[in-house]
Amino acid sequence: MNGPQSPRKPNSALPRLLRRFVTPLIPQKFLFQIRERPVGTLKQAFNPFVFKAQADFSEDPGKVLDRRLALAAVVSLLAIEGRQG
Repeated sequence: MNGPQSPRKPNSALPRLLRRFVTPLIPQKFLFQIRERPVGTLKQAFNPFVFKAQADFSEDPGKVLDRRLALAAVVSLLAIEGRQG
């Protein structure tokens, strides 16, 4: 067997800075699906100062997805994204 492996080389400062400050500026889009059928989307608006998002469940006119569950998922995603930013 080979000897012990050396620890991974830490990332340089530039990629770390880019991940920390540029990635939150890129708007994200989340797709809600049930059985591979889209039932809604959550789109993040571009605003570097205030986190805004718009949820759209118009693709689900039969209300297959319970709106309370959809609201809980949206609030969870917003909380996670808010903590990462």
